[in-house]
Amino acid sequence: MTGRKASRPLPPPCLVEEPAAIDFGTIRTLAEAIADELDRRRCQRSRWVDARAVARHLGVDVTYVYEHAAELGARRLGSGPRARLRFQLDHVDATLCLAGRQSGQPEDGSVEPIRRRTQGRRLGTNVPLLPIRGEGE
Repeated sequence: MTGRKASRPLPPPCLVEEPAAIDFGTIRTLAEAIADELDRRRCQRSRWVDARAVARHLGVDVTYVYEHAAELGARRLGSGPRARLRFQLDHVDATLCLAGRQSGQPEDGSVEPIRRRTQGRRLGTNVPLLPIRGEGE
């Protein structure tokens, strides 16, 4: 015995010989349930959320959300210097979609890497220096 548990055999898959018949009433009930769920999700997305929720939604740090608050459609709650910010996820997504279209990114979703120019290390300036006295005189 090697210390491993013996694996149980998997049960045989269930085979359905005939597809189940679904009546019109069941289809209508299912369609209404799906429509209600979609409405619920839309209402949930249109509610006001804080910066932390936007950061989770976008997969970024909260500081990114604060730095781009105006672009993301933030609304201030209050007028003081530490007024809370609130966002609507629908508006955030729409803003990002519009910004993505304007940036000229390819349709296939691929993104070119940013190429940074490397400069050789420059010492001093291009100004000619004065000769040192005593050398070459």
